[in-house]
Amino acid sequence: MNQVKRHLLSSVTVLRQPNARKLLAVRVFGQAGDGLLQTALATFVLFSPQRESDPQKIALAFAILLLPYSVIGPFVGVFIDLWSRRSILIRANWLRVATMLVIALLITGNSANMLLAVFVLLSLGVNRFVQAALSASLPHVVDEQDLVPANALFPTLGTTAASLAAAFGLATQNVLTNSDAVNAVLVVFGASCAAIASIIMLGRFSQLDAKTNDFTPTFFAILAQ
Repeated sequence: MNQVKRHLLSSVTVLRQPNARKLLAVRVFGQAGDGLLQTALATFVLFSPQRESDPQKIALAFAILLLPYSVIGPFVGVFIDLWSRRSILIRANWLRVATMLVIALLITGNSANMLLAVFVLLSLGVNRFVQAALSASLPHVVDEQDLVPANALFPTLGTTAASLAAAFGLATQNVLTNSDAVNAVLVVFGASCAAIASIIMLGRFSQLDAKTNDFTPTFFAILAQ
């Protein structure tokens, strides 16, 4: 019981810091947008009454979900150190907005093809970049003694936001019937969440403006790392 109280007090202490609250809001809105996108895509590609799913489509869907972690993941840390985290979170989220709006247009046009796969892969890859930048930003907005509870609290609340957004998406599809138009609207809502996350980062975040590394390596130097 005492341990639970201690964790709750640590969480409250973390949230007293304004920049920590802003960074948490960026994570919550960003992951909520991701939850809406993935729900819409899953129902559009795999469970839509307008098209039949097959093992090939299912395998491709899982490959697209996992590819950003295996291909982009090894290089994320290097690039995050080259640019200010604030710039990354602003520009990457706006890029997510753009890709999600294109995905919504493709869904409206009933385009379950390779072009849709490319934009979904791009959107998920950028999201992987955003999540890594958020984790790297955390030590700059909380005190050292609050870092452990913040590392536990922030990803948990982000995952909760994604789950609630996915549940909202599924409920919307059940109420309004599962159609391409409904899936496209859910993706647009997801893009709106990413836009809000980017707008929040436009505020003052002096701790995140500086680059960690002023050295600009070549592509082969990055591979060597």
